[in-house]
Amino acid sequence: MALPKRSLLFRLGKSWRKRIDAVIARSSQVPNTPVLDATLFPWLAELRAAMPAIRAEALEVVTGQRIPALHAISPDHRRIAPPDQWRAFFLHG
Repeated sequence: MALPKRSLLFRLGKSWRKRIDAVIARSSQVPNTPVLDATLFPWLAELRAAMPAIRAEALEVVTGQRIPALHAISPDHRRIAPPDQWRAFFLHG
């Protein structure tokens, strides 16, 4: 199946991505190290405390077959996710 050619704006954005990523990395308040100190993220304690509820919800989603096909959520992923072969469930979007 031939895919339509991307718009000029999309192609320009893709070519500028590395430069934009570099600017973001230079201005980030979070270091670019392989392991980050948990104290940099004050919300982490709340997330850890909610972990049992998050796990229970995730198991319910997986066992209940409520995970939609990725192409139904994000048609832009059609190049990497053939219809009905990939599924995705977003925790936060």
